[in-house]
Amino acid sequence: MGNVESDYVELRIPLYNGNEEVGIVDIQFGGPFAYTEHEAFFISDMRSILILAALISLFISLFFAVLLAKKLSAPIVAINNFTTNIAKGQYSGLPLEESGIREIDDLRDSVNELSSQLQHQQEIRNRLSSDIAHEIRTPLTTLKGNIEAMIDGVWEASEERLYRCYEEVNRITRLIGEIDRINEIESQESQLQKTTFDLKELSQQIADNFQALLIERNIDCSVSGDSILVSADQDKMHQVITNLLFNAIKFTPSGGQIDLYISQSKEAVSFQITDNGQGIPSDEASQIFERFYMAEPSRNSQLDGQGIGLSIVKSIIHAHHGTISVDSVYGKGTTFTITIPKAE
Repeated sequence: MGNVESDYVELRIPLYNGNEEVGIVDIQFGGPFAYTEHEAFFISDMRSILILAALISLFISLFFAVLLAKKLSAPIVAINNFTTNIAKGQYSGLPLEESGIREIDDLRDSVNELSSQLQHQQEIRNRLSSDIAHEIRTPLTTLKGNIEAMIDGVWEASEERLYRCYEEVNRITRLIGEIDRINEIESQESQLQKTTFDLKELSQQIADNFQALLIERNIDCSVSGDSILVSADQDKMHQVITNLLFNAIKFTPSGGQIDLYISQSKEAVSFQITDNGQGIPSDEASQIFERFYMAEPSRNSQLDGQGIGLSIVKSIIHAHHGTISVDSVYGKGTTFTITIPKAE
């Protein structure tokens, strides 16, 4: 406290009556530092204690701030490193561990999901490249062998052999055409030629077109539901229903049943096609709309499948701002559900 002053402070205040000084008020009181020695030491100790408490609080705050910063920064640094690896094309890194902080864990889950999706897309692209090479290499090899044999005189250039070469060329042309059609549908949504038509009537027409194949396979097909007008590209919707019905026939055994059902809600039209065929394994149902994906490649190859039809269907439905989903029980059957906006 330094020197302790104990003198009184004296204050003199003059009193006036008008302009005439009539007296003086003399006020005396203890000064601001008029403390006893014990009070002075108490105040000094309190000041020291408060300064010490402030310093301790500061160090404790810094300590916990550093711990919290590490707790927050460690998962963020890990996520940053993980996303850096993703940017370099390394999608198969170890999943990030939980941090116990909800917001960071949500970010971690999103990054993990992104990594998983990118890895899945990379696998699809790799398989796509392999499948395209295989699909094109097979007819090219056959075509090359036949032509070389005819050039070398091993085979006679007969009409039958030339027709086989022509069929192989057609196969390549169809494959490339299907790929181009997917890209065209995905990139030219605004060029849809929309008209208003009855979806049930179109479905019945397509089912009638398959009557010969249905009779040959001994499969019963029914079209039911409401007659509903939709605003859509009729040719592309024709292709959607044709692809779905052909797939249903292809994987439905003799004596099976296929049902086409059309219904509506306030703003949308729903189209369902259900069969009691072999169904789709649960782990493959989410992948059947990918290009060139075939759940059973061996069987599809026997049925002239290229794994493109459902990808085209999905592209057409998305171009119409609709949705498509599949519900399947392996060994019992499959239901495809399409929802599109209905006509205004």
